[in-house]
Amino acid sequence: MRKVVSGLMVLSFMLVAWVSVAQANDTEKLVGLFEHFAGIIDSNAGDCDKMGAALEVFVAEKGGEMQALMKKMEQMSEEAQADAQLLYAARMEGAAEKMMVGLMQCIDNAAVIKSMEALSAEE
Repeated sequence: MRKVVSGLMVLSFMLVAWVSVAQANDTEKLVGLFEHFAGIIDSNAGDCDKMGAALEVFVAEKGGEMQALMKKMEQMSEEAQADAQLLYAARMEGAAEKMMVGLMQCIDNAAVIKSMEALSAEE
């Protein structure tokens, strides 16, 4: 009986570790996608039509994955979300700052608006 209980305890610890690794991988992917999105905006600042077209391609190719990862983040425990926010705060803030100028320049561009709305839309 002790072997069974010990085995179950080891299995439960392995499962918790696997979930944590899976959550970390998902968070890393989401942050990477956000940084890529910010890079598109930053590199096309000043050319709103080019930015809009590039964002439409990004949304078509990666938008669904990004939304799915955001949903996974919402389903994580509050503690796991807080840990992820602390771990990735600098990268997220850097990406947000990187895209501010370009977004302010192109906030009225129809393709930019459409792309931003597509990423924030519920599936």
